[in-house]
Amino acid sequence: ESQVRLEVPIMFAAMSYGAVSLNVHKSLARAATEMGVAINEMVHVGDRDHNDIKGAQALGMKAILFTGTRDIDRDITSADAICTHHRELPGVIRRLVSTGQ
Repeated sequence: ESQVRLEVPIMFAAMSYGAVSLNVHKSLARAATEMGVAINEMVHVGDRDHNDIKGAQALGMKAILFTGTRDIDRDITSADAICTHHRELPGVIRRLVSTGQ
């Protein structure tokens, strides 16, 4: 099986932004500082529009709706992009970064 390769810093975390709290914002600000990027340069991938997408966008992050396991929010999402399969994710991120959306 092929490996996914990205040429940008990656941080994996399992969290929900449902109620965007000060603690979540502080944690992401610290992570951004430690990686040498601004929060608006970070991309969050989530499968729920209300919790993941809107919460991340409220913090200034780009957000990708992942519909590979849950496709309920596709028609109502405010996501910057939609990804239907994990193999597509590197290309979706590259497009977001290269277009500056």
